[in-house]
Formats: sequence, structure tokens, C-alpha cells
Amino acid sequence: MNSIIARDINLAPDDPLRRLGELIRVELSEKREATRKAYECDMKDLVGFLGVQREQDVVREFLKIGVADANIKFRDWILDMKGRGLGSNTIRRRTAAAKLLLKLMRMAGLITWSVEITLPKVRVLKDT
Repeated sequence: MNSIIARDINLAPDDPLRRLGELIRVELSEKREATRKAYECDMKDLVGFLGVQREQDVVREFLKIGVADANIKFRDWILDMKGRGLGSNTIRRRTAAAKLLLKLMRMAGLITWSVEITLPKVRVLKDT
């Protein structure tokens, strides 16, 4: 998620993309290094699924679509991850990273909606 951070000096101080970058910087600074690395991996997966070039393009994609299309994209992404054999914990963490991005986009004033997608349940293995 670090590469989404707006480093463009041409952005005005009140530009929502600059605010998004600042929010991401603060949010990530409060996470453990392992979490930050996992989120980077998670965002790369979303970049690949959406067929865009960079993480910044994920922001642009979500700016173009509305809540209905975003929920459909999330559902399709989850189905894609299941189809690749990823476990429910991995899917939940990846969607959490993307939902964090959406939350920060809301906080920056870029969008007004959130996704309300059902995540796969975590299977608890019992020690027998």
C-alpha cells in the first residue's frame, strides 16, 4: 500500500489524493512490519485481479465505479482467490487490506460508500 502514497509535489495541499497518502502513511506506521509486508502482497494481488498496472490504479478504479460494482468486484475477487486454492484466513486478510484502502479513501473524501461483502468463515481445526 506504500506505493499508493501521493509523492507528487504538484498536488495541492488540500487535494484529496494527498490526504489519502497522508492517511495511508499514518495507518501503515501503526502496523507491524509483517502486516505492512502482507498488505503490500495483498494489494499486488488486487492489482493483478483488476488488470491494472499499479496500486495507484486501484484507487482510480474505485473512484470510477460505484458501490454496486465495487461489491461485485470484491465478490469476484474472493471467488478468484478461492479458485486458486487460497485459504479463508488469507482471503480475509487480503480483503481486509483492500477494505482498509476504501476506508481511507472515505476518510480522505474520495468516496462515500463501503463494500458489504460476506467473507468466508474461518475453519477452526480441533485438536483430537
